[in-house]
Amino acid sequence: MSEGPQFGVGVLANKAGMNHRSKAGRGFLAALLGSCCVLGAGAPGTAEAATALGNLAARVVVQATCAVTSPGLNFGPRISLAANINVNARITVTCTNTIPYAVGLGAGLYGGSVTTRKMQYALGAQTINYAIYRNAARTLNWGNTVGADTVAGTGSGAAQNLTARGRIPGPQVITHAGGYADTVQITVTY
Repeated sequence: MSEGPQFGVGVLANKAGMNHRSKAGRGFLAALLGSCCVLGAGAPGTAEAATALGNLAARVVVQATCAVTSPGLNFGPRISLAANINVNARITVTCTNTIPYAVGLGAGLYGGSVTTRKMQYALGAQTINYAIYRNAARTLNWGNTVGADTVAGTGSGAAQNLTARGRIPGPQVITHAGGYADTVQITVTY
């Protein structure tokens, strides 16, 4: 004898010949089919999984930036200033990739302009003249007018080294022994 749904099929097949007892059979079949449908829909007290979709936007704004550093010009200890004294200094510029920039050098604290820079004696008003150039021949002054006497470049995202070529022109008379110094502002325009 077979079980389960096959029994229900047999009851349906014999529906035409049912007697008064078959009402009980029909109740059983209805209960059986009802429980079958509830089980097919999921166990009581559980919910079927559902999904909802949305979007997560990702954005960034890369701002152009530049940074600049330099150890400075060091002319070292000197006994006299009878002849030209030439030294070089590194200026390191780091700008965002593809950003054009121009590096300018100011007049310093004691000079009148970018062409008349002066280092001042630590204990008085005495000065020593010096210059800063953009080229190895020391013929092109390095100033701070963009497009005229600055040094241009394009950022790569990495540090880029420029060379500042300093000169103390000789002869100059030293009136006092001791330290002379100046501070020149570096400006990066981008």
